[in-house]
Amino acid sequence: MRDRSGKNWEQRYEERNTPWEEDEPSLLVEPYLDKYKIKKGSFLDIGCGLGMNARWFAEKGLDVEGCDISSACIEHAKEITANANQDNKPSFFQADFLHDPLEKEYDYIFDRGCFHSFTDQETLGLFARRVFRGLTQEGLWISLSGSSDNLDDLTRRISLDFPRLSLTRISQAVEPYFEIQEVQKVSFGKKNSFLAWLCIMKKRQNFNSFY
Repeated sequence: MRDRSGKNWEQRYEERNTPWEEDEPSLLVEPYLDKYKIKKGSFLDIGCGLGMNARWFAEKGLDVEGCDISSACIEHAKEITANANQDNKPSFFQADFLHDPLEKEYDYIFDRGCFHSFTDQETLGLFARRVFRGLTQEGLWISLSGSSDNLDDLTRRISLDFPRLSLTRISQAVEPYFEIQEVQKVSFGKKNSFLAWLCIMKKRQNFNSFY
């Protein structure tokens, strides 16, 4: 099962060849939950992987769903979550986010390393447009993407299979649809400790007049 990035995600999850998966959720998002009053509401984790972040957000009281293009990944996430010791659990579904219609709108959409997996500007714009359409009127998009400011060597980049985006490329893709609230330079994770952009974006209300 390949997407426009050319990667076979189904095979990668079947082989457990997933170096991007972390052993803990992206806790760097936690300070923004209070700041942006993200305490309840519907929440979608795009490219949820094995569901680590989805379970963490559900523990915070949100009504969380996770989607991923890989059916093997989703089945594994469901299995892990079923055995998790927590009251509020997320649900999961398989979908190609760029092409499959969502059944509803969400108050919040999160992606960790999904947006940056596309390297051409047209597809980055398509991704942003799909997020825009998937959010409620006051919806927020929280996105974590690798930064092109990393100074690691090309061999390491290829071995980790993590793309890098500049702020220029991000803004070109998202600003027609979103008001960028803030951007922070952070570490992508503990195991994968390269520089990344944490972007908080609000669905644009004056979409038509923006053009």
